[in-house]
Amino acid sequence: LEEASALLATESIVLPEAGRAGLLLQMALAHTKLGHHNDVVSLLRDVAPSHGVPVVPHVFGKMQFVLADASTALGRTDEARACRIKGGELIQLAASRIEDPDWRRDFLDQPMIRKLLATVPKESETKRIEALYDMIRALNSEDNPEALLESSLQMAMQAVDAERGMILLS
Repeated sequence: LEEASALLATESIVLPEAGRAGLLLQMALAHTKLGHHNDVVSLLRDVAPSHGVPVVPHVFGKMQFVLADASTALGRTDEARACRIKGGELIQLAASRIEDPDWRRDFLDQPMIRKLLATVPKESETKRIEALYDMIRALNSEDNPEALLESSLQMAMQAVDAERGMILLS
């Protein structure tokens, strides 16, 4: 790690973007294995592909997932969620550049890529889970059963983007 850091800090050596990105990813993975989550965050927080079309979007995507894991370990769930979304977008960008549909499918079917993309939060899932938490809070704090039913129905309708809804009681 020390040699890699020294190489990155040397101004006389200009690494191409792909080489620099690969080195940063490997350094972050090493810090992760050592449990140095703050080092991962400080290493990758400001790393972004160059303006225009990034050379290796899948590598930058993987960096975002490593950063998300470190942020999760540090209790920064909102940052982790944003990193996972950005990482998923970068991997999808890499896939969209593959013209051959079979090769694109093979790229997306790689076990590591599938594992990473499976952790990207989906908007509807997030809304539904938040609605469920809100309903639990209301259940614990509301004394009036009518108000509880009304607020629960409103939260459920918002979570699924419904215009109307009803609760049937027997």
